[in-house]
This record gives sequence, structure tokens and C-alpha cells, in this order.
Amino acid sequence: MNMKKVFFSSAAAVALFTVGLGVAGTANETYVSIPNEDVKNSVLSVLEAGDPEGNEIITQEEVYNFSNYHYLPKRLLETSDVFDSFSIDVNEVKPKSSSLEGIEYISAESLQINAPLIDVTPLKEMQGVKSLSLEDQFADLGYTHGIKDLNVLKGWTELKDLYYVSGNMNGIEDVKEKLPLLDISALDEIASLESICIETAGSLPTIYLSEENNDYETTLPIILSHHFDGEEWSGYSNNPSFDQNSEMTKKSDRMKWENIEPGTEYLDIWIQIQPRGHYYIADLRIPIIWE
Repeated sequence: MNMKKVFFSSAAAVALFTVGLGVAGTANETYVSIPNEDVKNSVLSVLEAGDPEGNEIITQEEVYNFSNYHYLPKRLLETSDVFDSFSIDVNEVKPKSSSLEGIEYISAESLQINAPLIDVTPLKEMQGVKSLSLEDQFADLGYTHGIKDLNVLKGWTELKDLYYVSGNMNGIEDVKEKLPLLDISALDEIASLESICIETAGSLPTIYLSEENNDYETTLPIILSHHFDGEEWSGYSNNPSFDQNSEMTKKSDRMKWENIEPGTEYLDIWIQIQPRGHYYIADLRIPIIWE
């Protein structure tokens, strides 16, 4: 199909960005904003490859405008069946952007995202996804990343397989940046789910201790879905002060440390719950400030 060549001036680009997604563009086109270069490159690589029969999907004029102004005709994302299996793979050590803006218009049955996860709101509007993989194994970014719940997936009525991994932590600096996924209760509303695999890591709120008050007991703020009902929690801590007889070993979410050595930077916690077909693993830290 022949299209009129569309070039956005800098002023036009700013105006479109101000209006947001789904704006009316030149020649009665509706354009979508995809500002993240990594997401843009992933989308562009799919479109430039053409359809399975080798037919052109995106014109050179559209490539130019998308590459220079990050706006793409919405129809290219909605009507193309080439996005059935779509992946975003960030290879930079310190990505410049974590935005997922624009992917909500993509129609994909399999979606894989390997990127710092902060705002995953665009996922809420996606439809038809059956397999979802979210990976955030980045470290030393200088800002907090990770997601605390899966509420954006409540409307994903066709989702069958969920894989989430946020990596392990090696020291106190990793602890400060990672937000653990602690609430997966939203999965209760997805009847189609067949497999849940979650490996999360992150920091719980900082606690304050002193030489005179150096015991600590807590109930872990983990909220699981019904898929894990009745399963025994396997949990332990490598800290010498951990009470091995605490209720954590008796199907409970309580943990206790006694006589914590002054100067200890954090308490470590390892949780594993693994019913048939699913698992939830959490590598957690509780930072300590000594008064």
C-alpha cells in the first residue's frame, strides 16, 4: 500500500508526545509513542523482517519516522500477526530507560521481557497473552527496580504460563535497589493458569536495633495465590542468630532472630514454596541500622 510520506518536525513531535498515545496524525493515521530505544528496536526488527510470506509490513518512510521520532502507526501493531511471539531483550549494563510504553497495542501470544521492571502498567491493556516471561536481573543501577505485585495481570484471562525472575543478591548494595515481588494474589483471578514460576529477590523495610535490643521477630509480608494453599513453607536464614526452631519450619510465615551481633548489616531470608506445577522462591534481606 502506498502511503504519503510523513515527517514530524521537532515541534510536531513534542505536540504529539504531549497529547500521549493514540493521537491522530497526518493522513488520518493514529500513532503510538514508543520512547524506549530497546523496545523500539525490538518492534522494528520484527516489522522489518516482513510477514511469513516475505511481504513488506513497514515502509521506509515509516521506518524513518519511527527511528527519528519514536512514533509508529498503530495499525502496524494491531493488525500484524508477526508479533505472536515477541521479546524485549535489554543488553545494556545500565539501560537508559525502563519504559514499556506502547507495547499495550501489540497482539502477542508469547511475551518475553528482559529489562529493569519499574512501571509495568502498559501490560494491563494487553490481550491474548498465553505465556509471559518477566526477567529483571540487573544490578547497580542506582535506582530501585522490581515490582511488588501482579495486579496488572488481573484481566489476562488467557494466561497459561507465568515466569518471573529478579535475580539473586550478593551484597548490601544489591539489597538497596531491589523491590521483591511479595503479593501474587492477583493470580487468583486467572482461571487459565497452568504454571507459575517465580524467583524474586529484594529488600524488606529497614529495622532499627541496638546492643540492648538485638532480637527480632517478624511475619513475612508474602501474599500468595490459591495455587499455593496448604503447602508447607521452607524457610531459613544464614544469620547465626536465626532461631532454627522458629515457627517457619512448621508451616508458618514467622521468623525469629535472637542476640543479633552488633554491626550486622542485614538479616537474610530464603523462602521456597513448591506445590505441583508451581513454585515461589524469595531471596530477601532486612537491612539493619544500629542505634
